[in-house]
Amino acid sequence: MKKHLLSLVLLSFIATFSFAQNCFDLLDQAFDDITSQSQLSGFSAAVILPDQNNDVCLWKRATGLAQELPEEQELTTDHLMAIGSVTKSFTAATILLMMEDGLLSLDDSIGMYLPTYPNVFPEITIRQLLSHRSGVGD
Repeated sequence: MKKHLLSLVLLSFIATFSFAQNCFDLLDQAFDDITSQSQLSGFSAAVILPDQNNDVCLWKRATGLAQELPEEQELTTDHLMAIGSVTKSFTAATILLMMEDGLLSLDDSIGMYLPTYPNVFPEITIRQLLSHRSGVGD
């Protein structure tokens, strides 16, 4: 029985490792293909994958140059990068999930959740913010 249990544990480990390694190999290949065709001076990417035990596997790569003052240096996966408007999609998806869970309504005013800010009217609704019709420029 112990021999079969050990075999089962080893097979599970190998399957998990094989799955992650296979994904990592594909990600490495895609990263290399994209960066070889890019004219960017630096390129960084990271992917978080759940494994079969719901643990987290992290893949990350960087190549090229980081434009840091006073001089350029090799880009690493430890460099902090600006993410621009990427967070808008995550924020919108989170708000819609909260709406589905009954935690808020798209027609709620932001004044229900935030303190007053200069040039931001508390009557603006979450719906207006999500559809970029609130009048708030930044």
